[in-house]
Amino acid sequence: MQIKRFEAKDMTEALKMIKKEFGSQAVILSAKTLKKSGGFFGAVRKAGVEITAASDRYRSIDIKAQLPAKEEENYLSKSVKASFTEDEFNEDRLDNKLQSANHLENRFESPLIKKLHLNLKEQGLTDFLIRKIIDKISIITQSNQTVSVEEIKEIFYQIIDDRVVVAGQLGIKEGKPNIVAFVGPTGVGKTTTIAKLGAINALEKKYSVALISLDHQRIGATTTLEKYAGIIGLPYKTVRSEKELKSIVNKFEKNHLIFVDTPGIAVMHKEEVDQLAKQLASISTNEVHLLISAATKDKDMERLCSAYSPCGINRLIFTKIDETSEFGNLLNLLENKKIPLAYVTNGQQIPEDIIRGQSKTIADLLFFSANVQNLLEKKVNTKRSVGTPKSIFSQPGEYYIANKNSDIFHHRMCKSIERINMNNVIIFENISDAREQNFKPCRMCCHERTRNYQLMQRFNQKIAIS
Repeated sequence: MQIKRFEAKDMTEALKMIKKEFGSQAVILSAKTLKKSGGFFGAVRKAGVEITAASDRYRSIDIKAQLPAKEEENYLSKSVKASFTEDEFNEDRLDNKLQSANHLENRFESPLIKKLHLNLKEQGLTDFLIRKIIDKISIITQSNQTVSVEEIKEIFYQIIDDRVVVAGQLGIKEGKPNIVAFVGPTGVGKTTTIAKLGAINALEKKYSVALISLDHQRIGATTTLEKYAGIIGLPYKTVRSEKELKSIVNKFEKNHLIFVDTPGIAVMHKEEVDQLAKQLASISTNEVHLLISAATKDKDMERLCSAYSPCGINRLIFTKIDETSEFGNLLNLLENKKIPLAYVTNGQQIPEDIIRGQSKTIADLLFFSANVQNLLEKKVNTKRSVGTPKSIFSQPGEYYIANKNSDIFHHRMCKSIERINMNNVIIFENISDAREQNFKPCRMCCHERTRNYQLMQRFNQKIAIS
């Protein structure tokens, strides 16, 4: 039997070292966190793990028989035994064993970690995900009562980044259009989302975009999308049959992007979904975005994914995040389905209220809703600017913050707001309010939002002219 200690910056790297050294038949004897100094944030950035592992390729290892009495007692108190055959070795499973090994050792959590634990539960995150997140944070901070919000936040964001799959931006294809379909239940925001993406890609990126609607039965939907198309200056067609759909796609073949709006279909109407899937397959759709309201319950999200799976969904768009204050269901679905996140929408304004999907977006929603929001409410509730709704801090929606002694405003999730004296805070409900008071946008956090604001201004000008 071979026994060896492995030092690495994190568990993932340690597991890879163990697998390389011992192969798949490995036993974890112990696991602990190492702390090294390294500046203000060094405790997080240079934290490491030390894992003692053993291997015997020729027979099953009885760890208890191999350990001295003291180590045996320690081993039994932790209740850890991880033995895998070649086809059983799995890093996630071994990672679970490592976290279980540290569970008793890390039962103590700092007040901030306990607060995060409680709030993630209130956010509706599954117990499995909460345990994964809190265990990893606890292992890295190793019972540090003085661990800061910033340190916890850095670890938390990395954990979310490791678990969320994101989609790339809408791109163009060589010599043929990129056909993108948008599916989902009635009222989820398909038409508005298409208008936002149409405006961004046509007005800013200068792509040629065409719009097609399959929702010919709902007159209001076709009228609305046709109106948006006219304002932006995009070609638009409503089709009623598969044959007509193929013909229109051929007509738009020189466009960079073809956006296909589809009718809302209830999950129980399988025949309608199958018919839609057949139509989309007939035009070789490249991307199929399933739109789900952020206020949808976990089970209903799962049902929507299953119901629309015949359509070949390969992207997710979460809509209406401004209409809820609980976001655990978003991460639950991304974790379970592993469908890439494309966009998140947060309002009706076109094209401003849409954000490209990133793991940071999900981490922001969870972390700020669960922690910083409460701190801000306590510190700023007596210093709101005139005209700001009293309820603005009770919701995790979009708003902007500035120091009244500065001329720069920041998005509420910008790191720079942590340096603002809360007695000098000014709150803006939107970019327009900040602009009207002669504040300038932060280049770090408001670049994309300011760009969308400028596009919105141009869009509104087009509306006025029309």
